[in-house]
Amino acid sequence: MPASVAIVVEWENALLADAARARRMLSTLGKQAQAFARSHNTRFELLIAYDPDEIDVAVPRSCVDDELDPTNWPGEIRYIAARGLHYYEQKALGAASSDAETVIFLDSDVIPDAGWLGHLLDAMDRAEVQVVGGHTYLAAEHLLDRLFSGFWFFEPNPKRSGVNPAGHFYANNVAFKRGLLERYGFDRADSYRGQCVELARRLRADGVPIWRAAEAAVSHPAPDGLRHAFFRAVCQGHDNVYWRRRRPLGWLHASPLGGAVRLLRSIGKTGTTVLSRARPLGLDPLTAIGSFAFGAVFALVIYGSEIVAYVAPGLIRNHVRM
Repeated sequence: MPASVAIVVEWENALLADAARARRMLSTLGKQAQAFARSHNTRFELLIAYDPDEIDVAVPRSCVDDELDPTNWPGEIRYIAARGLHYYEQKALGAASSDAETVIFLDSDVIPDAGWLGHLLDAMDRAEVQVVGGHTYLAAEHLLDRLFSGFWFFEPNPKRSGVNPAGHFYANNVAFKRGLLERYGFDRADSYRGQCVELARRLRADGVPIWRAAEAAVSHPAPDGLRHAFFRAVCQGHDNVYWRRRRPLGWLHASPLGGAVRLLRSIGKTGTTVLSRARPLGLDPLTAIGSFAFGAVFALVIYGSEIVAYVAPGLIRNHVRM
């Protein structure tokens, strides 16, 4: 079991989601870290990365003071000023600010399930495991959560167990052994998201296995309102074009023609996904139909932004924030 663990939390998502989620995350994290430290004699660093141009450090500090009980935190708590840096850059700076044996990335808007930390670190204790992701599922607290849960990329919580091979991970719930993270790390990119997908691709190409600890689960919120959902789709359209330009025949895959193919596939996939998830999620027929309609509109907004990003590559990136 690692003697030292760094838990890196970016504070960018806390600005986009309900602030109460960040508080619940901290409260849950504090209890789990204290319990694990007592049983395993592990020292934890909590690194809160934030952009001082966007938020005063007093905001995350007050949340930590209120919810986490810093006097009982089993290690050190630090606030990392990441001026002008965004999601992945904040994570990278936080990780580089520590020399802990294991680095965990946890988002400020996800809420860990019971036992999350223990399941993740138990998996990391295996010699063959250098990177392990947990399971991220969509919350079902509000109507927008339920509409998104029918089609979005976060799968429902399957209540599975065990540590199994996986093809990818989410940067909101993943642990790395420091040596691997230092050799690879997240790419710097002019995108909103996608660096974790690229990192997983590089790891697979080099034969580094990716694992998933199914019981290390966290709940993730849907976008915070229709406006946030709209801009989330716009940013995803930008990223679809950005990352495809970097691949072989990128001009074709990133073009409106390639986008039209993705649009048709996306709408078809939305229908089958909603149908497969309706019963497990307990979606009534009206909510299931609404979820499909919402997913189709979401896909159309993505396609529209792909066209904009293809014609004017810097326009969205320079004027839109997720």
